[in-house]
Amino acid sequence: MTLRTFVRTHLFRDETWSEGEARPRELLLAALGACTGRAIEALARRRAWDLGDVAIEISHVERDGRTGIGRLVHVDAALDDAQRAELERACEDTPVTRVLSRGARITTRVLTTETV
Repeated sequence: MTLRTFVRTHLFRDETWSEGEARPRELLLAALGACTGRAIEALARRRAWDLGDVAIEISHVERDGRTGIGRLVHVDAALDDAQRAELERACEDTPVTRVLSRGARITTRVLTTETV
């Protein structure tokens, strides 16, 4: 099985990154794509499915002040409805998907040279 992950993002003009440098948002989306790919590989192996080539396309969308992430999984194989549903469930049940969809509490502590 050949696996390719595509990350497509909308880049905002206030981001000042060097040409070719991965932006933090792109890294986050790449993590989602990589985790999705591993889940697909594991399911295909478990079920002995020949999925052919698989391409995962991740996109970031900002609309009406809300952030969205799209994930398209292109599979070079004929799947019945049950297989497609099982594949979709596997993609939705990845660790990165769960963190992004359910949210995670983030705590920050600033340490200085005087911090003990």
